Amino acid sequence: MSLARLGMIKPGRLGIFAGSLSAQPAAVQREVALEMEKLGYGTLWYGESAARETFAQAAIFLSATKSLVIASGIANIWARDPMAMAAGGRTIGEAWPDRFILGLGVSHAPMVAARGHDYARPLSAMGDYLDGMERAPWRGPEAPLPPLVLAALGPRMVGLAGSRTAGAYPYFTTTDHILQVREQLGPEPFLAADLPVVLASGREEARTIDIATVRDRVSSLIGAGADQVVLNLITRDRSVPYLHELRLLAPLNAALSSRVA
Repeated sequence: MSLARLGMIKPGRLGIFAGSLSAQPAAVQREVALEMEKLGYGTLWYGESAARETFAQAAIFLSATKSLVIASGIANIWARDPMAMAAGGRTIGEAWPDRFILGLGVSHAPMVAARGHDYARPLSAMGDYLDGMERAPWRGPEAPLPPLVLAALGPRMVGLAGSRTAGAYPYFTTTDHILQVREQLGPEPFLAADLPVVLASGREEARTIDIATVRDRVSSLIGAGADQVVLNLITRDRSVPYLHELRLLAPLNAALSSRVA
């Protein structure tokens, strides 16, 4: 695993993307995050669109767990200036050492326009933003920035991730794409791959067919160079917490751990 740039953070081979969990009440979020930790998942990634502010969301998840790594996937750079982003990252990292990854992204043109910004040059905007974070003053307790990871799909953003941050988190990717990203990044940067997962409606069908399919896709992405695969659970009823799906997929954690060992 390429974890050198993550410091002491141990993200595990298998993560979960919050998805529909982001819309749940805080009490439900705490319950589900704690269950993820008990089931052996390594990291809980969460987005930022029109729901909770990114650092407030991180605090909810971190306060409910003891070892689960929490990662913003992604924190929108248009939602706060570089100084505020750096201060938020240091604050969370100092409060919960070695458990937070700060994923950054340029979001999407319509969402950026809705905030009153211009999406014309996203790569330059990200480079300038990273410069601003590095220069940002900090008067709090001694606290380095947490590891930064970029949401990166195209080769230029992947290149920026490899040269300026701890790694990349491509969203809705493929095995072939992960192979290309790893080749461009080289062996050192961390690489997390998002994998959408839809389980069959019947429990027996899911146990006999879908779990094996998910396992094969996870193995394929890891074989292509991903350090972690992030399961993006798509369920029929988004209002129901996906605890059943988490438990159904949990044996993959043990299988991946034994494979690493």
